[in-house]
Amino acid sequence: MSQVRYQDRAGTQVAYDAGLRSFMLGVYNQMGLGLAGAAAITFASATIPEVGALTRALSFPAFFGLLGLGWFAPKLLASKSMATV
Repeated sequence: MSQVRYQDRAGTQVAYDAGLRSFMLGVYNQMGLGLAGAAAITFASATIPEVGALTRALSFPAFFGLLGLGWFAPKLLASKSMATV
């Protein structure tokens, strides 16, 4: 069901898709949740010394893991192997 959302410069009415709107709301909710989680981890590592030490200790392995994921994930996805499906 299309509803009139706004008018463009020519004065014609433009409708929006409800399915697209709900999908984008889900995307924005996931992004907000990820941002809130990152803020909570940052706050905890800045205020609790034990958590800060743990995040500093895990920073290099996490960095190399991300590098490896960025290097090998496209190769695995392009291989069309059943193991990656």
